[in-house]
Amino acid sequence: MSSSQNPESSSASGSQNTLPPGSQNVLPSVSLKDLEKLAGQSNFLRWRSTIQKVLKYQKVLDITKTKQEMPTSDAAADALEMKNLQALLTMQATISLDQQYLISECETANQAWTNLHDAFDRQNTISSFYQMRLMNDLRQSENDTIPDYVHRYGTLWTQTHSRFSNSTDALSKVLKPVYEDDTFKTAMFLASLHPSLNDIVDNLNTKSNLTYADATAQLLSMRSSNIDTAKALNAIQKRNKGKSANTSSRKPNPPGQGKTAPPNKGECSCVTV
Repeated sequence: MSSSQNPESSSASGSQNTLPPGSQNVLPSVSLKDLEKLAGQSNFLRWRSTIQKVLKYQKVLDITKTKQEMPTSDAAADALEMKNLQALLTMQATISLDQQYLISECETANQAWTNLHDAFDRQNTISSFYQMRLMNDLRQSENDTIPDYVHRYGTLWTQTHSRFSNSTDALSKVLKPVYEDDTFKTAMFLASLHPSLNDIVDNLNTKSNLTYADATAQLLSMRSSNIDTAKALNAIQKRNKGKSANTSSRKPNPPGQGKTAPPNKGECSCVTV
């Protein structure tokens, strides 16, 4: 009885979700619709890390990452085709509509995998150079709070390090050990902070064996984590300087009745006869 009902339920489920049986549920408690969709190069590395786990769970990661030879037997060919369909539909279910065109015409999972890497993870010297420049050009703006900037810096650093670790071009091979060095990461972070924090940066640089974790922890513990606070202090100082300057240049009050006004600077107090 139960065996006769399974094909119907599988068929209904497949037609409803447009996915092969078993591909809709990634894990017993996780659905593909709950996963982050691939939007483009900005989140490709995160998406790839997640989708590899999904495909491995579905036992189709090997045919996705490696080009397969067509089997000679019909049974083996049919089995490979079903694996390709499962991997393809799984990837399509986790890609935004704007990027569907990249794999919609692919016949194999490996072809789709290659297309996505060619589009979003070009592992060559040019893309590595621009990733490096993006990291080097990052600066804290006036409106960035320290917590927000620490998060932004850390996210971009992780993406940059991941690119150099997974790429095979000559520049990535050189930069990979550099971006694994905590001292370099700390120095880059401090150099990217807003100029209003220069005194704090100088103080941190006097500490021996300063780590990135130590530097960010001390900055995050500061009460005035918003640069606007430093700007406000500078404005107060400028205003106070302006007040003192106005006080020194202000003329004295006019004299009362029967009193002689003091001479102005540069004026002669002599009486002409």
